[in-house]
Amino acid sequence: MSWDRKQGDRRFYYASVREGGRVRKKYIGRGQKAQDLAREVAERQAARQADRAARMAEQTRVAAAERRLRDLRNMVGLLVRVVLEGAG
Repeated sequence: MSWDRKQGDRRFYYASVREGGRVRKKYIGRGQKAQDLAREVAERQAARQADRAARMAEQTRVAAAERRLRDLRNMVGLLVRVVLEGAG
């Protein structure tokens, strides 16, 4: 979706649509309908970006927790080995 300039400074809104495996631009217009659609598209893009950022933050938190868990497991394994060797 984009605003294109044609005929000087006049802006027209076009939507990219897939038809038969090809992407084509569909004329939407320049009036209220075009402005409403442009706002909806921008809101959906912002929502997708926020979701993506939230997923990345969650993945970072999970990776950190997994590293701590792996370190703890290694320490417990070492401790068990020392205790077992000490017990004979």
